[in-house]
Amino acid sequence: NREDALEAFPVILESLSVNEPDLTSLEVTELLYKQFPSFFSKLGQALEHNNCLSTLLINDLKLKDHDIKHLNQILQQNESITEVGISFGDQYTGILSKLLSSMEKNFTIETLHIGDILSKHDTQAKQNLNESKSKLFNIVAQNSKLANCLRGESCVLSLSRRNLTILPQKLFSIAHLKELDLSFNALTEIPRELFQLVNLESLDISYNRIHKITSRGITDLKKLRVLNLERNLLAQIPFSLAKLHLKDLNLSQNLLWSYHTYPKYLMEDNNITVQATSRGTKLAKNSGIDLPYCRLCMLGDKNAYVQELMQMLQEFHLVGESYILSRDEKE
Repeated sequence: NREDALEAFPVILESLSVNEPDLTSLEVTELLYKQFPSFFSKLGQALEHNNCLSTLLINDLKLKDHDIKHLNQILQQNESITEVGISFGDQYTGILSKLLSSMEKNFTIETLHIGDILSKHDTQAKQNLNESKSKLFNIVAQNSKLANCLRGESCVLSLSRRNLTILPQKLFSIAHLKELDLSFNALTEIPRELFQLVNLESLDISYNRIHKITSRGITDLKKLRVLNLERNLLAQIPFSLAKLHLKDLNLSQNLLWSYHTYPKYLMEDNNITVQATSRGTKLAKNSGIDLPYCRLCMLGDKNAYVQELMQMLQEFHLVGESYILSRDEKE
C-alpha cells in the first residue's frame, strides 16, 4: 500500500548506497514509482557505487522522458546488473527504441525479459517493436558470450551491429580469443589494446569507419590468418602487414586511390587471397590473388607502378564508375 511504499523507498535507497550484500534484486512497481516523481534519478544516485544489485525488474510503468534517460544511464553505468525484466504496457513504441541505444553500450546484462506486446498496436508498429526486441536479445546473447569468454569458456566472440565507437576494456583481457567480429559498428580506429590479443586468428572489422591502420602493434598478431577490412575509409595500407602470415585479406570498398597504395607484397605472395574489388573483377596475375580496383580514382602515367599493373590486367571494367581519360603530352 501507499504507506508501506513511502516507508520502504528511503530504506531501499540507503541499502543500495551502502552496498548491502543481501539486496541483490529490486522490483519497481507502479505504486512505488507514482509516490516518488524523481524515482529513477534517486535510484541512479544510489546505484553509483553499488556492485551487489544483479536483478532489476520494471513492471507496467508509464515512464516520462526524463525517467527513461535516467534508466538508460543506470543500464549503461551499472556493471553488476546482469538480469533485467521490463514491461511498459502501451508505451512500447517509444521505450524499446530508446532502450536499444543504451543497451548497445552495455556489456554486462546477460538475461532480458520483455513483456508481451499489446494487441492494440497496428501491424507496422508490431513489426518495428519485434525488430527492436530482436536487436535487444541479440545484444544480450553477445553479452552472455562475452562473459563466457572472460571465464575462459569460449574463444569466439561477436560484438557486431551495436553502433560502437569504442570497445569495452574487458575485451582486451581475453588473451585466448581466436575469432573476433566487430563488423557493422562505428569504429574510426583500431585501438592499440586490440593488438594484445596475440592469439587472434580471425579479425572482422568490416563496415566501420576505420581511416588508418597504425603500423605499431599490428605485427604482434602473428597468428592472424583472416583480416576483413571491407567497407571502411582506408586510403592506404601499412607495409607492416607484410610481416603477418595472412591467408585472406579483404580490402573491398575502401578509399584506396590507385595501385601504388597497396603494398607490393600483396602482388607477390601467392599464398594470400586479397579481395579488393567490389564487383569481383579479376585483375589477377596468379590464381589466388585478386588485385585492386576499389573506388578507383586514379590510374595515370604519374603512377610509378602503372606499367607493371597494365601488364598484369586480364580484365578491366569501368562500368558504373566515374572516370576521365587523358593523355600525357610528353608521351
